[in-house]
Amino acid sequence: KVIQVDSMFLVQDSYRALYCFDNTGKFLNSISRHGRSKNEFITLSSFCLDDDGNVIIFDSFTDKVLKYSIDGRFIDVVKMKKGSLKNTHDCFFLDEDRLFQTCFLMGEQNEIYSYLHFADGIRNNIYTCPMSTSGAMEMVGKHTVSQNSNGCHLIIPFDNNVYKLEGNELKSIISISTEGKLPSENVLRDQKDFSIMTSVNLSDQGYFQGFTGLYETDKYMLLTYYNLDG
Repeated sequence: KVIQVDSMFLVQDSYRALYCFDNTGKFLNSISRHGRSKNEFITLSSFCLDDDGNVIIFDSFTDKVLKYSIDGRFIDVVKMKKGSLKNTHDCFFLDEDRLFQTCFLMGEQNEIYSYLHFADGIRNNIYTCPMSTSGAMEMVGKHTVSQNSNGCHLIIPFDNNVYKLEGNELKSIISISTEGKLPSENVLRDQKDFSIMTSVNLSDQGYFQGFTGLYETDKYMLLTYYNLDG
């Protein structure tokens, strides 16, 4: 995950650290405090910025939400309800009280989009994926949500639409013509061991594999997908 802040870039390195560079590529500082102290994290599951420009780090291992200044100074930590951040792939604040959460597929746990009430950790489901895994943790895309001044836009697996989040509902705002047919919910429900091979197998059967990334500029919306043909 990469976020631009004025003339700086914050880059997440897997689950380990957050690095800050200026717009020439010069390294400025990092946030990589591993441990169990209140100012440390075990797993950097995701990060975002708050309205004051502070860095918010989500640790799904300890269910902690940590706040740092952009230069790496520790500010505060909030301990969430146990399991609140389980299987987190990405997180950011919709508003002061609601935390949007993208989750991995894992076994029968397939609520991949939801939001948490930050105060009490109660989850409201937004989208449940029909597929499941044999127990492995699998992502349904690389960067499936885009947040900007126009709202929260997202994509779902094996679908040809771009959706906008309105309350608890997803509203299609763009539908893209595809050569491949769209798999029904029953076809997706039959995928009991979802992985990258699911995309390969369904594509071989003539199904559209879906988008894996959604990125936006002021003028354009960019959609990515796996190139399965070489």
